[in-house]
Amino acid sequence: MNLNLKNTINRLKDENNNLKNELENTKIIISNLQNQNINNNELEKLKEEIRLKKNIINNLNNELQNEKNKNNPACFRFDDIIVIKFISTNQKINNYPIKCLKTNTFAEIEEKLYKTFNEFRETNNTLLCNGTNILRFKKISDYNLNDGDTIQLEKNE
Repeated sequence: MNLNLKNTINRLKDENNNLKNELENTKIIISNLQNQNINNNELEKLKEEIRLKKNIINNLNNELQNEKNKNNPACFRFDDIIVIKFISTNQKINNYPIKCLKTNTFAEIEEKLYKTFNEFRETNNTLLCNGTNILRFKKISDYNLNDGDTIQLEKNE
């Protein structure tokens, strides 16, 4: 499937480049014809051709962008992915890393943690980072956490 998408993208890029070249050639022709004082009808036809070529290029660019977006919905910028480490006050969790996005909520990350450490699911836990109480439905970016930061989990039974 990726090969088909790459082929489609490459084909669209080639078409786009060909149309750009045609547009440049048309501009050169128009420039030359203006210097030769051609009549307005021919000039208007060439201007219309340029407008049509620009529309085709814009449509191809939009189609290319749509293909990229449609087929890569899970693409993220590398800088948006961080690893947060967890420790628990009872030492059952010791520097357990979880990959996440800065746009994730703490509830999403906490769920990943509880998949591995199920015993903490049944208790009312408090999350702390640098002495600050973490609210579960806030995003990671709200706390300005960085890659490698540690969250302390206090198990409240």
